[in-house]
Amino acid sequence: MRLEQANVTLNNNSKKARIMAFTIAKGGQLKSTSAVNIAGSIVKEESPGTKVLIIDVDAQANVFTAFGQEADMLPEGADLSNAILNHTDKEAILNTVHRLHTDGDSSIDCISANERCDLLEMTILTNLETFKSPTTLLRDICTVLEDYYDYIIIDTPPAYSLLVSNVFMIDRVEVFVPYEPDTYSMRSVIKTMKTFDVFSQKNSTAQFGGVFATKVKTNTNIHASIINTVRTYTQSTGKPHIKAFIPNSIKASNSVYYEALPAVLSSKKSDVVKEYMELWEEIK
Repeated sequence: MRLEQANVTLNNNSKKARIMAFTIAKGGQLKSTSAVNIAGSIVKEESPGTKVLIIDVDAQANVFTAFGQEADMLPEGADLSNAILNHTDKEAILNTVHRLHTDGDSSIDCISANERCDLLEMTILTNLETFKSPTTLLRDICTVLEDYYDYIIIDTPPAYSLLVSNVFMIDRVEVFVPYEPDTYSMRSVIKTMKTFDVFSQKNSTAQFGGVFATKVKTNTNIHASIINTVRTYTQSTGKPHIKAFIPNSIKASNSVYYEALPAVLSSKKSDVVKEYMELWEEIK
């Protein structure tokens, strides 16, 4: 599909977009894969005409890659850095929105970070006279876009930074934490939950959507044991552990490589598709 700037129009109803973020401070946990496949599940399962926006905060720009596009080729002024630096300018923000996929009347758009964002945080922090509230820039962007979309999905980098702090400060954001069941990831889940608790004291509208396991090998005892440990911990804090899980599989990578599409939108069905659909049914 040829990349094009999205022709974004206001929703006819007064309902604000539902905003969901996938985050954990560890790489390889399927944050991007979950973001694009949940977006695909939404356009497949929800009403015709549903509009989804993905905001990719990670400069690796894996969301664009999942749809066969290259974010580093975006012209100047058309990426996330321009939206952030012009966070109160509606026209500048809309100029960064690109159409990645259409499914009938439904669509998936994206604002993507890229290599220009490598120095974005330094630019913000060295110009605090301009950016007086550096942790709410992304909130301002979502405030503009929530009237244009039914769903806004946010993919974050595997580190806690100024931009990820911005994600936790978005009005009504729902935070979801994917994790591979190993000891290192288990520690990251706990840290992410504690980070959410800190920011929820500043942003009372933020919600913890839940934790869910990825890359699960159902025939290994250690995965079952770690999932049970994480489930017990999350429930002890009053937070949900989502029942649906994503199995260990190369099918999601295959669909991106061979078809330039997330697995859910692929013409070839697999267990990964079924599991992401079940994940969406549980969190919708």
